[in-house]
Amino acid sequence: MFNQKYLKLAILAIAVIILAFPIAGIFTSNPKINTGTIYTDQDLRCKFTIDETTEVNITWYRNSLPNKTISKICTADVECSTNGTEDIDEALTTKFDIWICSVSYFNGSEIETKNDTITVINSAPTQPIIYYANYTQIPNGTIPYLAEDSSTTYYLNSTDADLDSIKYILEPNTASCSVNENTGQITCNPTNENQIGIHTLLYRSVQTSGGATDGDVNITINVTSTNDAPYFNPVLPDKTITEGQALNYYVYGTDPENDLPFTFNISSDLSNILIQNTNSSAAKIMFNNSGQDISQYNDKGNHTITVTIYDNATPSLSFNDSFILQVMPTNHKANYTYVVYNNDSLIQGGQLVISINATDIDNDTITFTTSNPTLYSVEYTATNKSNPNGISSATALINISNLTNNHVIYNSFTLAIYDTKENASTSISLSITNVNDAPEIFEMSYNNGNSLNNQNLSNLIAYTGVPFTYYVNATDIDLQTYQGDSLTYSTNSSNITINSSTGKISFLKYVSESYYFDVILRDSGNLNDTRPGLVTLLPNTNPYFNQSLELLCFEFDASNYPYNCTYNISNYANDTDSGDYVNNFWTNSTLFDINTTTGMIVFTPNQTILGQYGILVNITDTRGGMNSTVLILNINNTNNAPFIDSAITLPPGRLVIQNNYEIMISASDDDLNLNTYENLTFNANVTGPNNALFQLTKTDVDQATISFNPLTTSDAGNYTVNMTVRDYYNNVSSVRSISIYIYNITSPPNITEVKPYGTPIISNSVVNAFMNRSSLGNTTNITINENSTYIFNLTATYDMTYDNFLNYSWYYDGSSVSSNTYYGKSFDFFSSGNHNVSITVTDQFNRSDKFMWNINVTNVNRPPRLINALHNLTGANAVNGSTTYDGYMTYYASQIKFYDPDDDIDLNNIDADNESTMIFNATACEYATFSFIGTSFKVTTVDVGACLVNFTASDSANSSMSAYAREIMINISEISNDTTPEVIPQSGGGGSSTRTITIPLPEEVEKPKPLQIITPRLVTVYKNSSVKVPVILNNTWNSTLEGVSLNAFTNASNVTLYLDRTFFPRLYRNKTEEITLTINNYKSEGHYEIQLTADVVNPKYKDTATIFVNSADMTSEGSELETRISFARDLLSSNPECQELTELLNEAKKALDSNNFDTTAKLVDDVINGCKYLVSTKGNIEKPSTDFISRFNWKSNYTEYLILIGFGVIFFVSLYYIFKKDKSSDF
Repeated sequence: MFNQKYLKLAILAIAVIILAFPIAGIFTSNPKINTGTIYTDQDLRCKFTIDETTEVNITWYRNSLPNKTISKICTADVECSTNGTEDIDEALTTKFDIWICSVSYFNGSEIETKNDTITVINSAPTQPIIYYANYTQIPNGTIPYLAEDSSTTYYLNSTDADLDSIKYILEPNTASCSVNENTGQITCNPTNENQIGIHTLLYRSVQTSGGATDGDVNITINVTSTNDAPYFNPVLPDKTITEGQALNYYVYGTDPENDLPFTFNISSDLSNILIQNTNSSAAKIMFNNSGQDISQYNDKGNHTITVTIYDNATPSLSFNDSFILQVMPTNHKANYTYVVYNNDSLIQGGQLVISINATDIDNDTITFTTSNPTLYSVEYTATNKSNPNGISSATALINISNLTNNHVIYNSFTLAIYDTKENASTSISLSITNVNDAPEIFEMSYNNGNSLNNQNLSNLIAYTGVPFTYYVNATDIDLQTYQGDSLTYSTNSSNITINSSTGKISFLKYVSESYYFDVILRDSGNLNDTRPGLVTLLPNTNPYFNQSLELLCFEFDASNYPYNCTYNISNYANDTDSGDYVNNFWTNSTLFDINTTTGMIVFTPNQTILGQYGILVNITDTRGGMNSTVLILNINNTNNAPFIDSAITLPPGRLVIQNNYEIMISASDDDLNLNTYENLTFNANVTGPNNALFQLTKTDVDQATISFNPLTTSDAGNYTVNMTVRDYYNNVSSVRSISIYIYNITSPPNITEVKPYGTPIISNSVVNAFMNRSSLGNTTNITINENSTYIFNLTATYDMTYDNFLNYSWYYDGSSVSSNTYYGKSFDFFSSGNHNVSITVTDQFNRSDKFMWNINVTNVNRPPRLINALHNLTGANAVNGSTTYDGYMTYYASQIKFYDPDDDIDLNNIDADNESTMIFNATACEYATFSFIGTSFKVTTVDVGACLVNFTASDSANSSMSAYAREIMINISEISNDTTPEVIPQSGGGGSSTRTITIPLPEEVEKPKPLQIITPRLVTVYKNSSVKVPVILNNTWNSTLEGVSLNAFTNASNVTLYLDRTFFPRLYRNKTEEITLTINNYKSEGHYEIQLTADVVNPKYKDTATIFVNSADMTSEGSELETRISFARDLLSSNPECQELTELLNEAKKALDSNNFDTTAKLVDDVINGCKYLVSTKGNIEKPSTDFISRFNWKSNYTEYLILIGFGVIFFVSLYYIFKKDKSSDF
């Protein structure tokens, strides 16, 4: 048994040895030239392993040609390789070479050879190296700083092993950088605000020949902001105005950094011009002439206006520009004065003197005129233009030595002073006393009312039996004066009658005789005039009619009596006086006119004037004798032929069999209107396929109906109907023809498809596509949303047997809307509800088909929006006691605020109080309570203070649809009269003061915050002094913050702020930076707030903090130390790890109370610096490094060791089981 055991052990050992040591004389690893891709900048080395120690020959081949051969001894199972001069130096390689490493050795029976072949690849350019302008390399990880608006130069350098030329490329160009592709010079010139910050630029060097390989390098640059001067946008244009116009010149500023508000100044040779801000970035230039923006005469000419704009940065930058203002003068009327001498004693026959003086500031030539130069002529001298002020002058005189009646009559005139451009005028009325003048009678009278054209008063002719009239021609010049006069006519003869007022002589005498008389005319002043007259009466006989006048006429008819009615009156009128005759005929009849000279009557009687008339006819002879008689006129009827009215209306559309039709025929006959036996008979003669089809029926005295009912196809065809009408007296009308075509029956139109559709295919929805009408029936119900547009469309077929087409009639809610083949309808946001669209298609045979869409338009609820930010209730708009701000939530200060378009019923983009249904809410404020009355905002004050308030406007139908206005500042400056702010007295070394306690408002921000601004929440500033406030920036993020910008703002107009540092390229994790804020307070008393903002570029974040400042009049010492203690206390409360320093801070307060300022300052500094240290070391716990994992490199011989270890384990495990088995066998 023992021998057997050891036999097994021997066999196992031999097996292990055989497995561990393979048979010698072979390559255990074939030749290999380097590893990976081979470039021209690498040496070539050949490696291999043989399982026995032997001499080998290594031959290098370049492009199939031997290059060098090496012989060397290689150790068994040890990697053998070329080395040193045995390698192929990189200087010998060229891109695209083919290299072969051939290894040969004798294995005991033959020579064994193995090869490896590689191709040299074109080398990429080296990774570019970036240098500063002084050619100093920029280390990796360094972020160069570039200033905005300045040019910076860097250089790129790269080499190529193949000596290929290199082109440099920049990707992307986000910081206004460019690279010279040949030299590699980088030029950066950032000029825009959007280029400020950190930018990573990729530079690439690319071969221009020999391949497409490249090398890249990234550079991160930080473009820092440089304050740019503001500028005018648009530029200042020149302006021309006319004197008397407003300037109304607006300037608008723009600043890349938006450092608002801007300040504007102007300079000009005009002293009465000023500039005023209209908002934070614009201003208005205006005149200030007695408080009005109106240009005056003294402003005329060209003026250069220089405007300077200042930004609100520290220090402030400015920019100026100029424009030309041209004020065009307007013409000024001449100024004048005049004096009327002895105006109170002017009298007819007296003298008139008027002196006139005029000046003109335009230095124009002055002339004088009057509206009545005949009576009032002006004498004037040449214009004097020697005034050094450019004012011309002139004088004039009106001098009349003898005022006449005409001056009394025309006692008013217009005086005009002309300056070559326009008149200055005035009306002058003179009070000239009139002197009474005697009236005057004239011989001749030319009045049209004089009988027989009599003119000479002393030789008047009259005839017996004929009325005589003569108008005496007389006047009194006093009648034309403003005082007037009254005249009285009379005669000295009882035979002559004269009207005392008009001077009309009138009489009728029948005896021929001569009358001598005097006409006497007397005025109101009893002055008179007398003129003799003579009237000679000659005998005369009136004309007469020699018989009674009778006239018979008949109604005119073009067919039965085509004649006018005529009668000559002159045939029946005579005058027996020698030399006299009838020379005038007339009548007042409305039936006809008489020729006044010939006495001929000609007229056309019509049926409307039938009957008997008595008409008065008048005749007059040449001397005025007159006579009259009655003409008896009889007008009899003439029978009129009837006629068929031209308007015959045929049935609409095309006529088709199997339909009843009627045609109405109307006739006219004037005799129907008379009480006669007139009767009309209608006749119709029909030609066509079926003459018996038409029936003629009389329906009224002057109407008939043609009816026809075609039933069969044989009735179809063309028909002609000839119609006449006959009256009782056998008068027949002319033939009236109509043509009728009757069509065979056709198929009606058929709507085959409609679009869109809904039920019964789908419910509560709509499909905007065509659907077979057969699947829908005559209607479909669709559901759509507001604010959508649909095209309602269809396809239809119709009968094409005859020429045919369709007419389309679209209706929306029953009203006709279109006749197109389709109908487009837009449903706006106020269209919700039930509606319908219907279509009727009708062909030319009046056959139709219909379809209807029943539409349910569902309401689309739109969310409220905030159009313009809500106004801060601060400054002049601060809450001064309980106040209601009308329309604050929707339309305030001429701006739209919250807006819900669903409430805007009148579509004016404003939700008025009676329209808005929005629900408003506001976050709480401890100094006031808020409520909403419609769209108005009511603030009920509780205490003095300021709050940042968030407002919400929610949709009344869906509260989840809301709009927000965040952090609106509301400053309560006063409360009701029965409430006063709490005042707490305080004391310190050397003095005392009072201050109002202001409680800071909590600010909602996201957690965690990358950055925290720590400031004292209350600072007391003393009037006419400055104070420095420490500010801490604390990086609470888990990595470095990059590009931190700090700014400070205040709502106090007389306060200036200065930060000793405003930009930090980076702020490392758990690190803090201290900044000093200097508040320069100039005559600003009261409380106000300062906002600090910190903007981080990476990660993108913004933090804000508010400092509440109370400005008081305080003369006590130690104020600055007290501020620093307040800051330090806030610092400790914000950082729990600093709580242990509270006791030290209390010691500082005690030292301050004891007026020990040096000790106080040291203790406060120790507290602040100690807290900064504790904050910076927070969380820095050392952890074991795991870098060894990345540094561990696996080597090839480790594999052999593991194989040996593995065989060892197998050996010992086998040995264990052998002994265990043998031991169990022994038992």
